[in-house]
Amino acid sequence: MIEFQQNFMGAILDGTHKIYHNNFIATHHKALQVIYPIIQKIIGEECFENLAEVYIPEYVSESYKLQDYGKNFSEFLKNFVPLQSLPYLSDMARFEWAIHEIYYEKESMPPETRFIESAYPVLSIWELCREEESTKKLDIAIGGERVLILRKAREIIFKKLDKTAEMFLSWLI
Repeated sequence: MIEFQQNFMGAILDGTHKIYHNNFIATHHKALQVIYPIIQKIIGEECFENLAEVYIPEYVSESYKLQDYGKNFSEFLKNFVPLQSLPYLSDMARFEWAIHEIYYEKESMPPETRFIESAYPVLSIWELCREEESTKKLDIAIGGERVLILRKAREIIFKKLDKTAEMFLSWLI
């Protein structure tokens, strides 16, 4: 059975079963767009589409749930030579994956959290890119950010951590 599934997946990816291939690519491309809207906004729709065409066959889903697809996107971006001029993209993908992951986790007490530390101002970039028609500029040389992401009910909350908060967190951990 496993051999049959592997052969079928191989046929889908190489285009032998064109109808499945097109649907597979389109579905996974859409999943990446939903999870990584800021990456798409930064590099543009056409570039994102080309990026997805390279990523999707290389990183086949290991889960039957589409919401689990894309967890390796950050690592992929880190090693993707054509986008090396945007070194913060990998960290932005880690940031967006954390948001996506925490959103779909089961409600718990205390609330689910993620800590993202980056050499780049990921929260500031994310906030700037979410604005519709912003004329603001952001210099990524301002340095990194440490961000605590948590979910209360279905609301995602971001807390930029300063040195005092970091010391407190290190004491807790």
